Order: sequence, then C-alpha cells, then structure tokens
Amino acid sequence: MCESISSIPLSNKTHFLSYKILIQNLTGFYKMKQISFIVAIIITLSIFGFTYQFPTDKEEIKWETDFDAALKIAKKENKEIFILFTGSDWCYWCKKLDGEVFSKEDFTKYANENFVCLKLDFPRKSNQTQAEREKNSALAQQYGIQGFPTVLIMSSSKEVLHETGYQSGGSKNYIEQLNKVLSKSK
Repeated sequence: MCESISSIPLSNKTHFLSYKILIQNLTGFYKMKQISFIVAIIITLSIFGFTYQFPTDKEEIKWETDFDAALKIAKKENKEIFILFTGSDWCYWCKKLDGEVFSKEDFTKYANENFVCLKLDFPRKSNQTQAEREKNSALAQQYGIQGFPTVLIMSSSKEVLHETGYQSGGSKNYIEQLNKVLSKSK
C-alpha cells in the first residue's frame, strides 16, 4: 500500500524528503552523464569524420619495366625517357625521393605528360624474375650506374641527356630541373 506524505510522522518525513531529493539528484546526474557521453561521441565522430581522408583515384606514374618497350613508346609518342634506377624496398634515398617527389600529384601529372617513365628496380625482398634482374643489371652496367637512386633522362635514340638522383626541394624543384633538360633537348 502506498502512504501519502501527510500520513508519515514528521521525523520520517524529513528522511523521506531527503531520499526523494537524493533520488532526483541521482536521476539528474545519470541523465547528465548520458547526455555528456552522447555529446562526447558526437564530437569525436565529427572530428574524425572531417579529418579522415577518403581514398581517391589519385593518378600514379605510369611506369614501364622493360627498356625495349619504353624505347618503342618513346619513339612513337616523340618523348624522352625518364629512367629510374632504384632499390625500392631497401634504399633510404630512393624511398625519400619517392615520398618527396614521385608520389606528389604535380610531379605525377608532369612525368606522365612529358616522359615515358621506366623503373629499373633492384629490390632485395620482393619477387623479381631472374630475367628481369639480369636485364636491369646489364642496363645499370651499360650506363655506369654507381648508386641508387639514379635518374637518367634519355632520348629515344638512347642518348643520355641528363643524370641526377635525389635532390632536396621536392617536386617543384625536380620539375624545374627537368624542364631545363627538356628545353635544351628540343
């Protein structure tokens, strides 16, 4: 049975009111905690939602891996050949050049428009056929490659126009340098 507050003795009324206030405060406290938790989730999701970069269809350099095929394309398209001798999975400076230059959107676009790009890789960990390894080694020996990364700019008639490697200054600096080479060759 439920008693009304007027039928409770005075000393018990104060205890009853104290419990009632305590219950109201606890209920309010838990509601605030729930609201705070929900607000924290919303803030967290909005921060990560705005900072997360969704994958894009980023253009990449169109690398050839066969020297003869690159020569044919260069002759057909009347372009110079950008040859990269690299140790892609172990060479510190090769990775640095890739991160600072080759992976940048402005360089990727520039390279694909102006060159036939040829990557001659000398990996230590990845699976490369014996034939590919031998071809790359023969080309490195033929062109006197002493270290990695080495970049050769070559005409379609196999004339080496320029040799470079890693350079600081990022993609803009690399593009400027290559523009000078291209302007001299034409």
